Amino acid sequence: MKMKRKSLFKTITPKSTSTHRSANSIESNEDVSTTRKKSAYSRMLQLSIEQYARGYELMERNDLDSARECFEDALAARLVLHGPDSEEVMETHYQLRLIARNQGDLRKAAHHKARIMQIQSTKFCQKYQRVAADRIDWRVLSED
Repeated sequence: MKMKRKSLFKTITPKSTSTHRSANSIESNEDVSTTRKKSAYSRMLQLSIEQYARGYELMERNDLDSARECFEDALAARLVLHGPDSEEVMETHYQLRLIARNQGDLRKAAHHKARIMQIQSTKFCQKYQRVAADRIDWRVLSED
């Protein structure tokens, strides 16, 4: 009889234990994934801040090549963190435009100026659309 109990216990227990373990492993994998994402985000944010500050210092020392590299690193991080139409990206394009202009690279300076203008127009359009939406809502409410 003991043999039958052990064999019955072995066949039932692993299934319920594996289900319980897999549910716990899914939760722990989600926790690990969230923790990794937060850690990666904070490291990228720190990189963005450090590279921008270092690029600004190098620009003041007139080391334009190193400053450009720092600002390009900051731009790459800021594009991922904040999106292509953010104020932070626009600020970085502005610094890169100044460096390109001071180095005599008018093509790159024009590229960065075009990106700045594009971001500004996008921001303006978004703001205008919100104002227009607010006006439409008020007209609808006032007719009732």
